[in-house]
Amino acid sequence: NQLTALRAGDFDGLTGLQELNLGENQLTALPEGVFDSLTSLRFLLLNNNQLTALPEGVFDGLTRLEWLYLQGSQLTALPEGVFDGLTSLEVLALNGNQLTALPAGVFDGLTSLRTLNLDFNHLVGLTRNDPLFAGLPSGVQLDLSGQTPAPGQTEEPEPPTDPEPPTDPEPPTDACRVGLVLSPGDYCTVDIPNINVGTDRFRVTSDGRGCYGDLCFRENMALNGFEANRISGSNDWRIDSMP
Repeated sequence: NQLTALRAGDFDGLTGLQELNLGENQLTALPEGVFDSLTSLRFLLLNNNQLTALPEGVFDGLTRLEWLYLQGSQLTALPEGVFDGLTSLEVLALNGNQLTALPAGVFDGLTSLRTLNLDFNHLVGLTRNDPLFAGLPSGVQLDLSGQTPAPGQTEEPEPPTDPEPPTDPEPPTDACRVGLVLSPGDYCTVDIPNINVGTDRFRVTSDGRGCYGDLCFRENMALNGFEANRISGSNDWRIDSMP
């Protein structure tokens, strides 16, 4: 795709739309209110654009939104309250941007959040104990790899990993099934309902992450009936549930 701009009203009337993929384009800005009519939207992909900034209230009204991909979009700042009202949001990907600071309380109210990825920004000294994260649900998967430590910082940041999943040699393919154990470099095929990430492969990367498309998890993946978990003490993953 090579979209460079959207117009206000482009999505008017699409009240039943559940998935919108605008990733991998050349968008530099989003018009105010561009998503206002998408009241049924569950998955919004805006990754790998050139947005640099988001308009205030751009996600207002998207109360059913479950996934929001903003990774790799050159964002340098976030407006205050930009995620207010996203009470159904489960996955928020902000990794690989140019963020240097985050507004106080920006994640407050994300009561359903399971995964927050802030890897590879410029958030100097940010740690898991920061008050920014005090309101997150217990057990949320928080990724902060690749930040710059503050001078004199005593807490060790997580070891950096590639923001993009590495390309592993392809072993013989096999359908995913409950009980299947995958080692780094292995993959299996699964069709997860209502998820379109351009692939049907669940795979384990060389650094031990479980990935479906460009959505990667460190310990657990649970998506629309499919569940896989990293085996404690190893980089292997086990398939525990199938859609």
